[in-house]
Amino acid sequence: MHPVLVAAVAGSAVRPAVIIPGGGWAYGANGTYQPLAATSGVPAGTSLTTHTGGYTITTSGTSISGMNVTGGIDIKTSNVTVSSSRVRGQSPNASGACVDMRWTGCVNALLQDCEVAPDVPQTYLNCVMGHDYTAQRCNVHAGTDGFRASTNNNNGGNIGTVTNVHLLGCYSHGNAGWVSDPAQGNGPSHSDPLQYEGGNNSTVIGNNFDGRIDPTLGNGTATASTWNGGQHSIPGSLDVSQCNQWNRNTTPSITSGIILNNNWFDYAYIAINMGSLGAGNHIDSIQNNLFGHHTASGVQINLVGTTVGTLSGNAFVDGVGSIVTHA
Repeated sequence: MHPVLVAAVAGSAVRPAVIIPGGGWAYGANGTYQPLAATSGVPAGTSLTTHTGGYTITTSGTSISGMNVTGGIDIKTSNVTVSSSRVRGQSPNASGACVDMRWTGCVNALLQDCEVAPDVPQTYLNCVMGHDYTAQRCNVHAGTDGFRASTNNNNGGNIGTVTNVHLLGCYSHGNAGWVSDPAQGNGPSHSDPLQYEGGNNSTVIGNNFDGRIDPTLGNGTATASTWNGGQHSIPGSLDVSQCNQWNRNTTPSITSGIILNNNWFDYAYIAINMGSLGAGNHIDSIQNNLFGHHTASGVQINLVGTTVGTLSGNAFVDGVGSIVTHA
């Protein structure tokens, strides 16, 4: 059950999370404050114990808290919680993520108040990947992608058409960029704060997606995008990402249970790009999202081929100008 949301309205005051002396957070509802480094990740004052190497979790109900994990984490079972911890490396049993939940047995995983960032970025190393997980108040950065969600499993096949990924009050930013990325046919990397690969029943509420690539990571990125059938120069050259890139690589179509509300988006080629989904997809709600003015394409929401049940309340954070929707 998710908390009742207070709509983020353009021009209104954004109530910040409060850091409690000695550690811990006191929060408003997701979407009533903008998550940043000081209001996401490991709570201030938390003492971390170093765990050298990674974890492979196969016991249902396992809880990890207050750890500095030098490797990564694979979650292969149900009801696992990782909280108030920093995850710094690649998962031990699968390539592609620091926290990897692309396993048949992963159900109802929870990442809460965690920082996930690889110490050594690689071209195909993302921060968090998988299905059937909730990430709340997490600070993810330094991956090629921040969050990925899909129905795929590392041990073959997929879980069907329901992804069950819920991102709540997270800060996804500062990805690594690559001029030559094997995952993109040795073209430039697509470094997205969220890449959604397909599936139903997922919520993205109250998050802050900043598409700027960290110039100190990777080896740079391209100065042009091939979006919409041609080469397009990108002013500033760092905005080749989409804040949210939506694909349907793992399921036939997206038809129900997708809510994208009360988020912040800035610094991307397109902020919310659903044009790659193709025809025949449906999103339940895109509401009350706030945008910065640094969308290089001039398009904030690309919905070509996708219908939306409720599309309203989306605005620039300063209330100046109108949101451009490409439909």
